[in-house]
Amino acid sequence: MKEKKDGVTARLKVRATTPGYIGDGPLGMIYRNTGDVFVITPREIPLLNLAGNPELDSAGKLKTKVLSVEDQFSPNWMEVVGENTAEKITTAQQDINEQIKGLNSRGGRGPEADEEVA
Repeated sequence: MKEKKDGVTARLKVRATTPGYIGDGPLGMIYRNTGDVFVITPREIPLLNLAGNPELDSAGKLKTKVLSVEDQFSPNWMEVVGENTAEKITTAQQDINEQIKGLNSRGGRGPEADEEVA
């Protein structure tokens, strides 16, 4: 559900339908696993020139722009969910544990073991 403030979408709760990256972390991009439910909010990003360097104004201050919720939403790997949907973030360790569990269920063989051999 979209939550609007002054006609601008202030937050949007979404679920990852496939793994993907979203740039909402303090260090840049954050990986989200399939099924993770998280909130997208507008965020300020630096403007970069063609060389990829930050642009500065005449006072030497970093130029920025606000990246809207709509700009961050990707229908390729996200779906909008209701505000009452509980947030869920898969940690790296949980992801590793799931991968190991999947390998163990196949007797230690990789994903290709699920495919029939012709």
